[in-house]
Amino acid sequence: MKKCRICGEKNPDKNRFCQNCGDSLSASVIGSKKRIIVIAVVIFAVLWFIAMTPHIFFGEPFDSFSEESQTRNLVDFNAIDMDCDGALTFEEADGYAPEIDQYTLSDIFDKADRNHNGLLRGGEFDLYINKIKDYSKQLEKQKKSNEKNISSSSSIPTVKLGKCPSCGSGAENMYEYTDEFGRPYYQCTVCDYLIYEEGEFYDG
Repeated sequence: MKKCRICGEKNPDKNRFCQNCGDSLSASVIGSKKRIIVIAVVIFAVLWFIAMTPHIFFGEPFDSFSEESQTRNLVDFNAIDMDCDGALTFEEADGYAPEIDQYTLSDIFDKADRNHNGLLRGGEFDLYINKIKDYSKQLEKQKKSNEKNISSSSSIPTVKLGKCPSCGSGAENMYEYTDEFGRPYYQCTVCDYLIYEEGEFYDG
């Protein structure tokens, strides 16, 4: 149903003019669409103004990882800023993550140094920390993956072995492992008896 903008009469959708006052119903539809567009534009303008307020009135940089931005990790920054000059050289910054090798840390430093002046200031230090955390997560993920692969490949039940010569347990308790040099050895899961020569487990 179409509602007339003049008299408020409800009209069938097929009507082009109001059956009560004769006013054009299409103009009413166009008017409502214009109102929706105007409201949407006003809402967008208000949200944009709110978002821009810190940058317009308080001079906050648009890029939170730039030198001009304030670091969110000021305590950590001051702890490694040995000469207290408000800027970190690589020699100072590498103290934040001594567990990471120098080559990798240097690459992270260069990527965080947005203007390539050899120093980290303000938001650049936050970017440096974020990249270190990302790298640490990747290392941890790789470590877990390696541990999973090792556990699945180095502990293989075997049925070719006989009883354990130490405790007499059957073959279901005999396991084949691989040591750090890739050499196979055999161990009883009951008494932990270990031997590199598989013949030790065979029945006579």
